[in-house]
Amino acid sequence: MRKRFLSYPTSAPICYNTDMKKQPTKKVLVAISSQHASVRDILTGLFRYLESSADWKLKLLQTDDHPLTPEYVRSAEQDGYAGMIVTDVDDAELADTLVRTPLPLVLASGPNAWLQAKDGLFTFIHNDNSSIGQLGADYFLKKGRFGSFSFIPARPCDTWSDECCRAFCERLSAEGCRASVFSSKSLIGSSADVRELGTWLTRLTKPAAVMAACDWRGEQVLSACETIGIKVPGQLSLVG
Repeated sequence: MRKRFLSYPTSAPICYNTDMKKQPTKKVLVAISSQHASVRDILTGLFRYLESSADWKLKLLQTDDHPLTPEYVRSAEQDGYAGMIVTDVDDAELADTLVRTPLPLVLASGPNAWLQAKDGLFTFIHNDNSSIGQLGADYFLKKGRFGSFSFIPARPCDTWSDECCRAFCERLSAEGCRASVFSSKSLIGSSADVRELGTWLTRLTKPAAVMAACDWRGEQVLSACETIGIKVPGQLSLVG
């Protein structure tokens, strides 16, 4: 079994240039969630590769609207795809299908425990999530005094969120500060989850320093603050 772990920067501009110099010969399925800036950077890299060595034909599946399913994976096998690039695997049945597929797989969201058993060509691409968490903590530490520090995770299955959260809390602890971590009883992103989040945010000692695991989680924090009347940044400072 060959596995590789890669890290990539997330500051590249978004550029969708599909002008190909050669006739593509390999079909590649790209199943991505475009909610994350880092994932959009991956698309930038793919299109740059097509410009320089265009032997791929990409089939783009935006999973925000059309989730990747086991049936879609099996269809890709039958249609002669050469491989897949996937960003989110949060379903056990889908993970099992990806483990069993003979197609080479790139998982662009970091290591996933469900997929550790996959044989063949398998590559992880991920951010340095620990450094991101430390940077968030350092930002707040340099800004001055806060009444509380908190972290808002993504979904329970997102190991990258856990890595970021752990580094954030450890960095603050090293400076004698304690961070609290939000835990929801509802489906992450649901109306009930956002209501729980709002109630939790009201209990934080103000001014509060809050780090969200990602952009869409940060948007939910802002939505909850607007609903319950917490002033940003007056009462709550947010990074994510």
